[in-house]
Amino acid sequence: MALNIIKTANLGTSMSGKTGDVNYTLYWPSGDVYLATTATGIYEIAASTGIYGVNISVATDFSGSIVWDVADTSVYAVESIEEDVNARYNRLINTGRWEIDASTKQMIFYKDDNTTEIARYDLKDRNGTASFTEVFDRVKVS
Repeated sequence: MALNIIKTANLGTSMSGKTGDVNYTLYWPSGDVYLATTATGIYEIAASTGIYGVNISVATDFSGSIVWDVADTSVYAVESIEEDVNARYNRLINTGRWEIDASTKQMIFYKDDNTTEIARYDLKDRNGTASFTEVFDRVKVS
């Protein structure tokens, strides 16, 4: 499952009008690359501001950093993503439809549009057996 979030960076007015030169990279906390450097989808929020935005799609379990850069300069910006993803995921899981599928013995959570699936959990009884009538445990399906 993936979540879409909007991230922004104020790179300063001296960096205005450089949409084609602004990039971002997503990193895991370990420093490993989650998403390679790209300029796809980046836009300047208002003309001549140097404030850029992008709508990114990340896994619900992603936490890390977004690092912005401007090509051929030493201009960078960095921000944590963890809080955004967790807050959005928690909001979505609590505002959308929940469904128990008796045939698979799973609980399915939907976004607030009530149709887009965002999480699925196996349901277990007190003995660890799949159940939808005596639920004591839920285990996230990967």
